Amino acid sequence: FRVQQIFEEAYYYNWSADPFVCGAYSYETVGGEEAIRTVQKGIEDTVYFAGEGLHSGPEIGTVEAALVSGRDTAHRIIAALV
Repeated sequence: FRVQQIFEEAYYYNWSADPFVCGAYSYETVGGEEAIRTVQKGIEDTVYFAGEGLHSGPEIGTVEAALVSGRDTAHRIIAALV
């Protein structure tokens, strides 16, 4: 599959181990929807972001939001490769 052939790296972050997060996962801020749309575009079809904090639907800050965001981002990556 082409994605596996060009994929180079992936990173994840353990928020629960970060002493500066103080228990917060994600929350929307003033102007947050515009910021989410900007980050969701990715960078030059090479760097993409996904996660519960980048979901713009009603499930923000939940596992469902993270899964939907990941699925939507995967679709954007695939579309960029075609």
